[in-house]
Amino acid sequence: MEETKTFKYLLPNGCPESLIKTKGLEEGEYGVKYFRISKNFPPNEEDFIPMFFLARCNNRVNNMKNNNDCSGLCQMASASILKTEDDAKRLIGKFKNMGKYIFCGIITKGDGLILDTPSNDSPNHCSFFVYTDVNENKIFKQGVYP
Repeated sequence: MEETKTFKYLLPNGCPESLIKTKGLEEGEYGVKYFRISKNFPPNEEDFIPMFFLARCNNRVNNMKNNNDCSGLCQMASASILKTEDDAKRLIGKFKNMGKYIFCGIITKGDGLILDTPSNDSPNHCSFFVYTDVNENKIFKQGVYP
C-alpha cells in the first residue's frame, strides 16, 4: 500500500485540486533541473516560505480572499520555481524584492507536487507544493547566480 503524502504548509481549502480544475493545469516534469530565487546565500528556511504565509503579503492575500480568488490563493501557497535560469534572472531584474541569488536542484515526485503555472511575467513558472518531510535546502543547494 502506497503511503499518503501530506503538504508541508496548511493550504487553502481545495488546494491544489482547485488550481488544477479551474485552470486546467498540467503536472510538471519530475527529475529535471528547476531554479529558485533566494534572498540569502546559502538559502535558509525563510527563502522557501510561500508568499501566502508571509506577513508582508497579508493585504494581497486578504484581497484575494475577499474576491474569492481561490486559484490565486492556492498559487501563492506554493513555492515558485522556474524551468530556466534565464527566466529567473529576468524576474530578479523585474522584481527586486524577490532576492538576488539563484539556486538549482532536481525535484522528484517524492518531494512534492509540481504544477505548470505560466504567466505573462514568467512563461516558465511552476508552482511547487512541498511534502511535509522534505527539506528544500537539500534540493536547491547548488548556487548558479551571481
